[in-house]
Order: sequence, then structure tokens, then C-alpha cells
Amino acid sequence: MSPHRLRHRVLDVIQLVPAAAQGWTLIRTMPRLPDAAGPQQGVVAAAAGPTLPPLRLRVIGESTAAGVGAPTQDLALSGRLADALASRTGRGVHWQVVGQNGATIRRIRHRLLPAVDGSDPDAFAADVAVIAAGANDVIGGRSTAEWEEQLRTLVSGLRHAGAGPATLVLLTGVPPFSRFPALRSPLRPYLARRAQRIDARSALVCAELGVLFIPFSERELELGADFFAEDRFHPSATGYALWAEYLAERIAVGLTETISGQPRP
Repeated sequence: MSPHRLRHRVLDVIQLVPAAAQGWTLIRTMPRLPDAAGPQQGVVAAAAGPTLPPLRLRVIGESTAAGVGAPTQDLALSGRLADALASRTGRGVHWQVVGQNGATIRRIRHRLLPAVDGSDPDAFAADVAVIAAGANDVIGGRSTAEWEEQLRTLVSGLRHAGAGPATLVLLTGVPPFSRFPALRSPLRPYLARRAQRIDARSALVCAELGVLFIPFSERELELGADFFAEDRFHPSATGYALWAEYLAERIAVGLTETISGQPRP
């Protein structure tokens, strides 16, 4: 084990008990925001007219997929991402989302995906399929080995649900706990270290599986006070809009490479 990893392990052990105590306090005192209201699907018209078929966007995941922190789904991650993709590609976008507040990657695979797949075997026969997951697994203490196992299973499940070779499947990185206003030390650095390890494993697995991994970049994505909702933990409507633009820029490149047959990095 490298000195850097050893230092992180020691810090984890030292901070575990006080971080857990802070976590329980946070759970009891943090406002519990509802999922975003409104339809879980929608259509964004093409800016320049219907010259090409609309992109099919599917989103599945935890509270950020459910739109917690935004008033309505069109102002949450899926709706904002559809807007951003339509603007960047000139194509219309048909979007659909299934999300659950508090969902781990295991629940997404074994509860959310089967529920969608059972009603529509080709539910994820889409141009873009987004997995928004990881925060609850970090909070719940899931190991990187367990995370990898469940991530592989989820990607396989998406493939069986219609996300074929032509589908750009992507995984969002774990949100940067180091910037969450609701968190303080030692819980904040404790979760941030765990998130870094999950993200590092995600990058390796996604590269192997042909999945586009888009981590948060604090240098490129401004996380000011207006990024967060009133609970100071989930994104606000403004936060979702900023995040969606950040994702759309990279998705547009990924779509171009998928169409041209060029390998993604």
C-alpha cells in the first residue's frame, strides 16, 4: 500500500466515529426535500426544425435523477440536460427519467431498472443513457469492490434493457462532498476521500466496459451557494442547469465519436 493510501486509511479510522455522529445529526436536522414534481418524461423541440430524429435520453439513478432540490422535472437534471443537448446538437430530445431518493447502485439495478424493464423491455433503447449514482453508496460505506460488482451488473442490465452498442451509456461522478455547505469536518473530508476512491474505480471499470465516465470537476463546474438547494446538500434548479451544461458538452463529443466510430478516451 502506498504512503498516500495508507494515510487515507488511517484518517478514515480516526475520523469514523465522529463522522458517523455528525452523519446522524445531519440526518435528523436536514430538511427532507421532495422529488421534483411533474411528468417524468418530456420532449424538447429541435431549435432549427425537425431535420433529424430526436435524441432519446434516458436517466436512471438516485436523488439527483429524481430531481430532489428542483421544483419540477423540467428544471431538474433530466429536463435541463435535454434542453442543453438540444441546444448543442440542434436536434430535438425525448427524455425519460426514473429515480429514487436514497437509492444505492444496488437498488437502482435490482428495483428501479426491473420496474422499468418489466413494463417496456426496450426502455433503454436510447441514444444516451445516464446513470446518476454513487452518493448514497459513499454515505453507506460501500467498498470499492462492492461498487465495482454492482456497477458491472447495472451496466449489463442496461444493455439487456435495450442499451445496445449504439447507445452512449454514461456514469456521472460522485458529487464533490468537499464543497457541500451542509457538511463540516470531519464528515466532509471523510466522505470526500471515500468518493475519490469510488470515482477512481468507476473510471477504470467504465473504460473497460465502454461507458463514458464524467466526474465532477471543481475547476470547470462552479459550485457557488446558488448551486445548492435549501437543504444545502442537493442541487437547486440553478445547480442542475449548470451540471446539465457541463454534462451536455461532454455528451455531445461522445455522440459525435459514437456516430463516427472513433474510440472514446
